[in-house]
Amino acid sequence: MIRENEIWNIVPPEEKLELLARAQVSGITTATIMCAVSFTLAIALKIQWLIWISLCASPLVFQTGASRAWRGLKPKVMLEYLAARSVARRFAYAANSQALDLELLFRGKVSEVKEGETDQLSDAISSIESAADEATVWIGLLKDSVVAFRESHGGGVLEFVSITDKRIEVSAKNKDDSKKEYSSNREVLIKFNESFGKSNAFRITSDYPVALNVLEKKLIARVESSKKASVETSKPKSSKNNSNDEQLFSWNLDG
Repeated sequence: MIRENEIWNIVPPEEKLELLARAQVSGITTATIMCAVSFTLAIALKIQWLIWISLCASPLVFQTGASRAWRGLKPKVMLEYLAARSVARRFAYAANSQALDLELLFRGKVSEVKEGETDQLSDAISSIESAADEATVWIGLLKDSVVAFRESHGGGVLEFVSITDKRIEVSAKNKDDSKKEYSSNREVLIKFNESFGKSNAFRITSDYPVALNVLEKKLIARVESSKKASVETSKPKSSKNNSNDEQLFSWNLDG
C-alpha cells in the first residue's frame, strides 16, 4: 500500500513552493475582498468600527482562504503524480527494468534531436511542437532506467525509455551560454546508442531547473559507474588469458 508521504516526497520542491504561492495568493485575494466589502459597508452605513474589525480579522481570513486553497491543490497534485508514477513504472517494466523504485519525477518538455540538425533549427522545431501540443511531458528516473512520456486521453504516450548504463551519453548546456547550473535556460541532451550503429537523441527542458539538474547529475554518475564496472569486469579476463598464454608458452619450451 502506498503511503501519502511517499507520493508527496516525489513532488519536486519547486512545485511545492509553486503550490504554496498559489494558496497564499488565494488567501490574499480572500482577505482583500473581505476588507473591500467591509470598507464599502462602513462608508455607506457610516460605521467606523467596521473598518477596524475587518483589518483585525484580515490575518485570520487570509489563513482560512490559503488553507482552503491548499487543501484543494495538494490532493489534486498528488493524484497526478500517483498516476504518472504508475505509467512510468509500466513503461520501465516493459523495457526490462529490474528496479521499479522511482527516484525522480517531474514535468518538462522533450524534443527529439535529429542527426545533423543545428541548434537554431532544433529550437525552432521544438517551439513549434510545444505551441501545437500543450500536453504535459513527464520525465521519470528509476533505479536503473529513465523514461519520458506524454499525457493523452487514452493514457501515456511514450517518448523514450532506456536502461541507464554505458550505452547512453549525457550532456547539458544553457541556451544563453551561461555557466549557471540552476537556470531556466538549461537543457539536458540524452543520446541513446543502439545496436547496428543507430542512435536517438532527445533534448529535455523544464520549468523546474533543480529537478532537471538532479536528473543530469544522477544520469552522468550512473553512466560513469557503468563504464567503470565494465572496465573492472574486463580486467580479470585479460589477466587470466595472459596467464594461460604464458603457461602454454612454457609448456612449449619444455616440450
